[in-house]
Amino acid sequence: MKKFHIFLNPIESREGWLNKVAKNGYKLKYVYGGLIYEFEKADNAVKYAVQYIGNMNNVKRVNYENFLSEMNYSVWSVPLNLGSLSIGRFKWRPYATVGGQITTSSGMINREILIIEKISSEENFKLFTSVESNLSDLKFRRRINIYLFIISLLTMFYGYSTMENTLLKSIVTTLLIILFLVSIFNIVKLSNLITSLKKDGKIIE
Repeated sequence: MKKFHIFLNPIESREGWLNKVAKNGYKLKYVYGGLIYEFEKADNAVKYAVQYIGNMNNVKRVNYENFLSEMNYSVWSVPLNLGSLSIGRFKWRPYATVGGQITTSSGMINREILIIEKISSEENFKLFTSVESNLSDLKFRRRINIYLFIISLLTMFYGYSTMENTLLKSIVTTLLIILFLVSIFNIVKLSNLITSLKKDGKIIE
């Protein structure tokens, strides 16, 4: 069966939805552009974890995926397409680490999110084995949304003041407002997760 789904929160929401489908006896077969998901009946119980890997360069991504495959995990790459600037086959991601800021269509472009499947009947499938590594991931993802928040706000004001076509101005402004609201939603959600994780792990910064 095939399902179409859009996620405001591309990590936790996607992970929860996939695990909900898996509980009904299905497993992921293929993903089309991060929007259409094809499932098939599963012979064994499976669990899913979703991880943002856009901060990696392509060499690290390939090594990481090979490592997961060696652990008998199945992996799918899906796009994020937020907070980036593309020029031809190149993309600049200013929020990423130095080695992962410049990427190409044959590298990390449209491979920013990793879906990981594990054959398991355990209740929770967690990739991070320490509070510190989980915090680092959440903070990085919050930084992406802060960047998106700033860019959408600046672009919205600039576009509104310079565009002369009323219809085009309305469409662009509406899309930027949606991005602006999505970024706020994710910043608040990620901040709450960070606060909760620090409290549970008794971490003081």
